[in-house]
Amino acid sequence: MQSKGTLVTVIGFAGLLAVCAVVFAVRSDAAATPPPAAPETRPAPLPEPVAAPAPAAAPAPAPVPEVAVALPQDPFNPANAPQQEKQADNEKGDEPNPKLIVPALDEPDVALDGRTSERPDFVAPIQGGGFIFERRDSDGKRIGGLVIPGIIMVNRGLVELFGCGEGGKEHETVFRLETNVQALDLALTSAGFRRGNLPTKTDINLANQGSRVLILAQWLDKDGKLVTYRSEDLVVSFRRNSTMPRVGWTYVGHWIEVADPTSPKGEKKHKVLAANGSRSLVTTFRDRTALLDNPLEEAIDDTLFGANYMLLPKPGTPVRIIFRAPTAAERVEIADLEKKIAAEPKIQLHEGKHREDEGRPEKKK
Repeated sequence: MQSKGTLVTVIGFAGLLAVCAVVFAVRSDAAATPPPAAPETRPAPLPEPVAAPAPAAAPAPAPVPEVAVALPQDPFNPANAPQQEKQADNEKGDEPNPKLIVPALDEPDVALDGRTSERPDFVAPIQGGGFIFERRDSDGKRIGGLVIPGIIMVNRGLVELFGCGEGGKEHETVFRLETNVQALDLALTSAGFRRGNLPTKTDINLANQGSRVLILAQWLDKDGKLVTYRSEDLVVSFRRNSTMPRVGWTYVGHWIEVADPTSPKGEKKHKVLAANGSRSLVTTFRDRTALLDNPLEEAIDDTLFGANYMLLPKPGTPVRIIFRAPTAAERVEIADLEKKIAAEPKIQLHEGKHREDEGRPEKKK
């Protein structure tokens, strides 16, 4: 019995050893074989930084319109004078100015040829050239006038005269009139014009003023076509950036007293036509020696008028200068225009002086 138990014990112990050996062998084999490498893992790439969108600009506030406040102004204060348009080219004549272009007039041809005495309107010749005429207007009323030859002197720039005689201010006049001064004055009175004073204000209907005379110029253009313009259309008003207002000219025919050279003490004097000395026949700038003067009040300013370079032909062009009375309709037009001129804002005028007046003391006002 004892030996049988011992045998069982030995067999159990041997089985235990066998199990331990198997376990030891398995673990040794597992240690010798390296475990499979784990797959390499890389960190996911970071996304590219994206710039944040710029905030939208706030819309600009709408401009608040300025409200002009009209303040009462004194039109007679020089500081409140209206601003003139920029018009430097009107004096220099460098650039075209369409405001200075006006249409030609429909006026009868007054050719100065050898057959003037055969004309139906011919009255008498003028010594030195030209003739006196008499017509009827559309109402059948008598219209007297005269025509004399002339020549273009200045067709751009500042002027003081519309017309002068030979030896006058030829560098400051639009036309030179080819006639005897004394003969021209006689022709004016023979045609029915009355010498007198300038109007105290711009008004053709005022009493005690010289006759208002219309002056026109006629010539052949570059195409040989006869054209006629009012004298005012051939003069630029720098003040208005337009042609001179069509108000005509005042026949003043000033006389002056001169000492008789044969009188030893100078006590004997004679009256002579002032224009005989100055040769100032038709003036834009006020001239006490003029034969015909500008009736506008602004004529005392020698900086306001120039030659109309948009209409005038080249210097040296022969012309015919027509002096005639205004028709009834033209007198009405002049009166209406003078009312508009009187309502214009006052401006500061530059009172010019003639060379012969320089050095004289100013008259007290």
